[in-house]
Amino acid sequence: MDIPTIDRVFGMEDGYVLNFTNQTFAEFFRDEFSVNIYDHRWGAQGNSKANRLRCYLRTAGRHAALKALKALWEYREASSVTADYPELEDKVRAAYVRIVQRLGGTEAKPAPSAAAQREQGEQIDGSFVLAEQTYLLEARWRNARVDVETLRAFNGKVEEKASWSRGLIISQSGFTEDGLHAFGRGKRVICMDGLDLHEVLSGRLHLADVITLKARRAAETGMAHVPVRDLNPP
Repeated sequence: MDIPTIDRVFGMEDGYVLNFTNQTFAEFFRDEFSVNIYDHRWGAQGNSKANRLRCYLRTAGRHAALKALKALWEYREASSVTADYPELEDKVRAAYVRIVQRLGGTEAKPAPSAAAQREQGEQIDGSFVLAEQTYLLEARWRNARVDVETLRAFNGKVEEKASWSRGLIISQSGFTEDGLHAFGRGKRVICMDGLDLHEVLSGRLHLADVITLKARRAAETGMAHVPVRDLNPP
């Protein structure tokens, strides 16, 4: 396995892996693969996150290695906006594709460079990390309220990403009642309307607080959109 290329892709030269802390690295492997990455067997090459990942990729088997590389790439892609990872050279991307192909994942190709993405058009408006949760973002500034088709389309984009990704859709004009009802409950998407945004822009609430309140209510009720004015903010 081409470990130097993997080191370059995931920023492992200094012992780290992307922007993971020890805790989030452990949680990632536990939630994605039901693996305790801090088990002694993965520390044979050293105790750093990078050494544990290298050991796992070399010894866990081809299927497990492929699954880990695909999930780590999805995490890198989702968190790249806020983490500001160095841009990868085309030859590094090509080498990474060859690693994935050799492991049997010919369909799992890394995304093109940032410049190529801008030419092709982004699937989402961006992403950010809040309280160690990665959110994919879509913003709508049109006069028409967002309907169920738009909600379902964005939810589909979120579900195509890693299982721990969440989605935030902001609609200046709000959402149709029929659309929210048809969209249903229990999704990984939360919604903000223009009045929610006004609470932030007026300085009354911080954006992080609004998102946290909405995410908590969504977890409690399954509802994608509850106006922040109904959430009893501090």
